[in-house]
Amino acid sequence: MANGQSSALLTIPSPIGGWNARDSLDAMEPTDAVVLDNWVPEASKVSLRKGFASHATGVGSGDVETVIEFHSGGTSKLIAAGGGALYDATAEGAASSLTTGLSNDRWQGFNFGGKLALMNGADAPKTFDGSSVAGMTVSGTGLTTSHLIGGGAYKARTFFFEKSDGTNPRAFWYSSVNTLGGTLTKFALDTVVQTGGHIVAMEAWSRDGGAGPDDFLAFFMSDGTVIIYTGTNPGAADSWSLVGVYRMPAPIGVRGAVKLGGEAIIIARGGFFPLTAVAAGRTGAADAISDKIRGAVEEATAAYPGNFGWQAHRGPDGKTLFFNVPVTEGVTYHQYVLNTITGAWARFTGIPARSLATAGNELFAGGGSGIIYKLNTGKSDAGAAREGIARQAFTHLGQRGINKQITGLKPTVSATAGVSISIGAEIDFRETILPDALYTITPDDDSWEDIDVLWEAWSGEWNGDFAAVSNWYSAQGIGDAIGLKFSCTTSGEDIDWLATTFAFQLGGAI
Repeated sequence: MANGQSSALLTIPSPIGGWNARDSLDAMEPTDAVVLDNWVPEASKVSLRKGFASHATGVGSGDVETVIEFHSGGTSKLIAAGGGALYDATAEGAASSLTTGLSNDRWQGFNFGGKLALMNGADAPKTFDGSSVAGMTVSGTGLTTSHLIGGGAYKARTFFFEKSDGTNPRAFWYSSVNTLGGTLTKFALDTVVQTGGHIVAMEAWSRDGGAGPDDFLAFFMSDGTVIIYTGTNPGAADSWSLVGVYRMPAPIGVRGAVKLGGEAIIIARGGFFPLTAVAAGRTGAADAISDKIRGAVEEATAAYPGNFGWQAHRGPDGKTLFFNVPVTEGVTYHQYVLNTITGAWARFTGIPARSLATAGNELFAGGGSGIIYKLNTGKSDAGAAREGIARQAFTHLGQRGINKQITGLKPTVSATAGVSISIGAEIDFRETILPDALYTITPDDDSWEDIDVLWEAWSGEWNGDFAAVSNWYSAQGIGDAIGLKFSCTTSGEDIDWLATTFAFQLGGAI
């Protein structure tokens, strides 16, 4: 360093811009993160994600590959599949068996007319009416009903499609008005699908976010063809018309489509695409809602496209989208999580989600060993510690091309009690290795006589509310671009990360 060094301080907000797996390390905003695992980016802070806990047990003894909600009126129930059986897992504790002897546990479903329709491509379709499972009344000329694997409701009719090796994989089946199943009619898509693909998923789509005459029904084909119709009766030319045939990267997973308001989002090779963009011919990585994490999505969809467990799911808070990524079936699952209000991404790890469902405004995951977990609850991962890891984007601290000697780091956090953390500077785009639990941060615990008489002050002490902590920690390193690695581990507390102050000395030009 040059003589006459000057000391400086600079405070940078926590990585509220979220996970960035797109830009080069030198081009990221300082409030982005190269890694953001188990942190939730919000408007003014990032928070360690909530934990999860066992909700129901005994859903077979292996993987719970399906959890799905039944809802009718004000009634909501959680239905699950495991060990060749369907269960009612609404209540905490041992799940209640509904039916057994089934061929697989990979069911798709939708609610219509007070019943939950269920299809798995191997067994005859089922219905659940809130108390019991029954065989669905369904038939059709040329239809093998056990081939049905997915479907949905649209304009007061029910629609179904077959598995890839079914008798009619390039056709959909539709019911009479206000009928779940019944006698279905086939609508062949061979004339518009020229490449031999099969239906992977279907989803309703609206241009105005509501239900009305501008609602459409989209069928996503395995070859990337998207076929969109509008109308009320596929059997009448004057009330059913083809809107268009479009192309996109190949979709992944029978559970890969989800509604977000009027928009439909689909998981595909290289991105999570909104149907609005696809219909406008915009299907590049930059057109996907996953653009900012395109590197990670491209890698995952190329590495694990055939794994079962890909799922797009809207969280019960209305502002979170989950994209379940089955890294290794039955072993490792990640969730790429989008804050739809801020547009910031994070990655969740350590959650064994074979499947996801919302029931009763709570989020659930099918796990292993016949267990269903309730997510976003508590302060541990089924008794184990939660670990949040972040590598915040590099910054030149306002002095590009000038060496800086880092001397200290002061994270500003809010915590409910003691949390173990590790923190360190990263220099010139090189990752640093931090020791585990390097420090323990503990909020000030005011003695009773020091607490103000105002309710707002002492009620917080009683209720275990967050308290701010801002301590200096030593750091070292010399370079132009400075990054930050920050991790925390806790099995009993919550923590919010607000900002970090860097202490450094300026040197000479590089």
